[in-house]
Amino acid sequence: MGELAPPLRHNVTRFRLFPPSSSDERDRAGFDRASLHGRPQMVLIAGVTSTGPMTEGPERECRHGARGTAVCLYCRQDARDVARARRRRVLTRFGLTTLGGGVVIALIVGVLVTLAPASRRSIPAEADTGAVVAPVVTASAGASADTARPSLLSPQIPPGRRDLGDGVVADRVGDEVTVTFDTDSLRTRFDWKFEGVVRATLPVVFGQPARAALDSIDVGELLEGRNLMRDLPRQGIRIALDGGLGTIRIYPLPRDGRDGPIIAAYKATVIP
Repeated sequence: MGELAPPLRHNVTRFRLFPPSSSDERDRAGFDRASLHGRPQMVLIAGVTSTGPMTEGPERECRHGARGTAVCLYCRQDARDVARARRRRVLTRFGLTTLGGGVVIALIVGVLVTLAPASRRSIPAEADTGAVVAPVVTASAGASADTARPSLLSPQIPPGRRDLGDGVVADRVGDEVTVTFDTDSLRTRFDWKFEGVVRATLPVVFGQPARAALDSIDVGELLEGRNLMRDLPRQGIRIALDGGLGTIRIYPLPRDGRDGPIIAAYKATVIP
């Protein structure tokens, strides 16, 4: 047996007592012809109206206008879009936090690597500096005194490649040193970030005189307001050393990146 249909709700709308006057009216009222001795009779008609199955409450309708359901396909698509946007915000926030933490850790490691060798060489460096700064005066009979010039500062790392830590390497060829920092957290197009890399790595390459020269320059003033990507690769940066040891000249070295040129290394040498 099939399922029973839901009960119908019936409303008695009217009672009428009338003689059947015409076939159309008889058909509309819903009664059959009845006769007694060939004469139509007065008939009592109860008009009944069926309103369909009984329902528990008002028909449901979603906010897109679909009847019979509270959640249509459009509602589900909207819910998926909201969930996708929420996931995107979470991933973006996580990525920015991770990148910021990586930059901070890289700078801290660079400073620690810088301080360690500088502390081991502090006494010899001071002794060498004292010997170099003092001018040597020689006199010969019949000639004026001639003051000898102090020698220029040389790199404190041996020739070849040296790992400075955290993906940073220094390559020395003669008196010229190229420092490469081509990592996701260090390569940059920003002035402040490049200045931080120079302050962390240059003292490792040139020792205490370079550290003293950098400490005499306020943070944010190393690039002298010039554009890192447009001006400095051609003009360079000059850092004067104390005691007549010369001037360190730095040239940022750009390379092609995914979104355009980016600074991933710099070249440094000492000039008179």
